[in-house]
Amino acid sequence: MKNLLFFLYLLASLMLVVACSKEKEPIADASLKGGQITLNDTLTIGYQTTLVDEANHLSLTFDSLSNESRCPIGVVCFWQGNVAVKLTFKKGNLEYPFTLDSYFQPDTSVGGYDFHFLDATPYPEFDKPVDVSEYRVELVMMKD
Repeated sequence: MKNLLFFLYLLASLMLVVACSKEKEPIADASLKGGQITLNDTLTIGYQTTLVDEANHLSLTFDSLSNESRCPIGVVCFWQGNVAVKLTFKKGNLEYPFTLDSYFQPDTSVGGYDFHFLDATPYPEFDKPVDVSEYRVELVMMKD
């Protein structure tokens, strides 16, 4: 547990250093009523929703939930499980489909940008089915 906390602290510190050293670029989020979001900040994207940066011809779409095997609240599990989401990043006319998940592949680089998975909600609960349309993904998008 101490190792995990140390790793999270180290990751957060590194992200602050990177965020301070790179120029921030706005990304508009259609799901947040046109609010401005910058690179190196937490993005929240809903199921089958697209985030857009029209000035730079970028978009990011949460296409589908490909795996949800996290240990539900109210259950004792041998393994924590993981959640995986399929996303599509578009840069101009180029499309880059990719998958992020909470355990095996929380980070990836496509099209000159780095993506880091933070969380997916709602968290599963025992005997409470969740419709896929309720899912939201939190991630950080950084320019290489």
